[in-house]
Amino acid sequence: MQNIVVRPEFQKMGIGTMIMDNLMLYLKENAPDQAFIGLFSSNEGKKLYEKYGFQQYPALTGMFRVAPI
Repeated sequence: MQNIVVRPEFQKMGIGTMIMDNLMLYLKENAPDQAFIGLFSSNEGKKLYEKYGFQQYPALTGMFRVAPI
């Protein structure tokens, strides 16, 4: 899956959180241990992804976390 965006007029309504909750549940149930889960984010989206354990690392592009979820 890639390129999920919440249109500006629908932001701040919990839609991004709902999407992330469902994606994280899917990963929890299906991703193998030590799976590398990466994403690219706008500056505005980083706070949302940090709530789900994603971190930015200076030597890498994007954000990521490692399963288990």
